[in-house]
Amino acid sequence: RRRLLKLDIEDKGFETATQKTELTERRTRMMRLMGRLRSIQALYMPAAITYLSNRQTDKDEAEHVENIPVVLPSSLPASERISGCRSGLASIEEQLREAHLRASLNSLRNHLHMKFRLLTYRKTNVKAQGMITKSQAFTRDLEKNPSSV
Repeated sequence: RRRLLKLDIEDKGFETATQKTELTERRTRMMRLMGRLRSIQALYMPAAITYLSNRQTDKDEAEHVENIPVVLPSSLPASERISGCRSGLASIEEQLREAHLRASLNSLRNHLHMKFRLLTYRKTNVKAQGMITKSQAFTRDLEKNPSSV
């Protein structure tokens, strides 16, 4: 979510009042989630809280939630990880990352299969100019956001 928020900020201008309100709401939601994460980290990873408090930040960066790092066991130095984290957290993080990669890979396979089938259908069945334009728009939308279908 944080990455998507950061990408949206880079892509969009957020110039209108409605867009600024949406940005503020998204940042507020992310700040709440970050607060929950920090409370869990205080319990299981006290070294992460210490690591974050010792980190040097610019004033502008510290204000926005998309610039605050999410500290996982792998991002801590080895000495702090051993003494400041509960045992087994690093292996749990590794399993979490592997599961996320597998899910992303399955999603990518699904997307490529769907695109292949769409292009095959278009090549064999679409004949008129209007149908071609619609299918091109659909293909373009599918490229931008694979989860839209």
